[in-house]
Amino acid sequence: MRASSAQAAARAQLARRRLIMALGAALAIAVAATTALHTFWPTANGAASTAASQQSQSTKTSAAKEQTASQSKSQTTAERALQSIGKLDDSAQISTVGFDLDTSSQMQLEQALSTLESAGYTTSVVLVDMQTGNALGSYAGSAVYSASTIKAPYILSLAETGTIDLQAVVAGSTDADTQTQSNIDQAITMSSNDAYAALRKTYGADAFAKWASAVGMNVDVSDETLGYYLDISAADMARAWAQGYGYLFEDDSSDDASAADTDDSADSADTDTDARAWLANEFANTYGSVIRPALSENDTVYSKPGWINGEGGLYSLSDAGVVHTDSGDYVLAVMTDAAGEYDLLYNLIATLDQIRTDVMGS
Repeated sequence: MRASSAQAAARAQLARRRLIMALGAALAIAVAATTALHTFWPTANGAASTAASQQSQSTKTSAAKEQTASQSKSQTTAERALQSIGKLDDSAQISTVGFDLDTSSQMQLEQALSTLESAGYTTSVVLVDMQTGNALGSYAGSAVYSASTIKAPYILSLAETGTIDLQAVVAGSTDADTQTQSNIDQAITMSSNDAYAALRKTYGADAFAKWASAVGMNVDVSDETLGYYLDISAADMARAWAQGYGYLFEDDSSDDASAADTDDSADSADTDTDARAWLANEFANTYGSVIRPALSENDTVYSKPGWINGEGGLYSLSDAGVVHTDSGDYVLAVMTDAAGEYDLLYNLIATLDQIRTDVMGS
């Protein structure tokens, strides 16, 4: 009995030791697991936070890029050109936006400008490439007597604001429309002062003033101190023609999602396009253009020149408009008081055209 009791006691003691060892091992495992969990969680949490931050930044960057692309896509050719004109230094002999002149081009331009300047003439120039938006100016803000160049912005304002129904005018729908068509034709192609005066008396200056303000022109076009003419800078004349370019050559009305897709609306759009084409063609056949003779016969020039040589103490030899070339279109305004100096202007215009081809284009 004593031997059996001793053996039982020994077995019980061994069991207790094994239980204590097992509990110790379990406790050690639990402590190790807790430590590992505390070590892992901050790292995992930090990685997750970094990933979330990077995703957020990526989303913001992508959204910014999409917004920029959307803004660029929504900006019209005319708006981009107007923006570039506004960035030119109005008082600098040479100012550029969107590109840099190379040494050779700058020397040629300086020579052409200096020839006019040394002869005592005021010259104001702006050229804008309509594909790239790149712009070049020389004393862009200097005002020169407009002479008949002002007839183009005035007529463009009447058409674009709807002050005249251009389709009805072209069709000669009424006697009044027929008379307006004749006045426009004579004022543009033959530079008739009487026809221009008739238009001014019929339609006034309100629409012209609102249109000029919307375009960003600085000159007060309603000021009749000089009659129906005024002093105007190349920058303002280029603004007028950049807007005119959009109206004559880049009508976006067919992209209007609200436009009804019907035969009638299609016919109306075609008629409107034909009317604008008629007006553009008027500017392609102007008498006395200074730009046209200076360029290649392959180029098409839509412009309205103006000239006066001392009458009333006024001087001007100027031209402004759109030049269509095989490599793209550009707006050019050359305003000077160099009356009669055609060769000097031909040289300047040819130099500007070469710079646009070599440096400013796409």
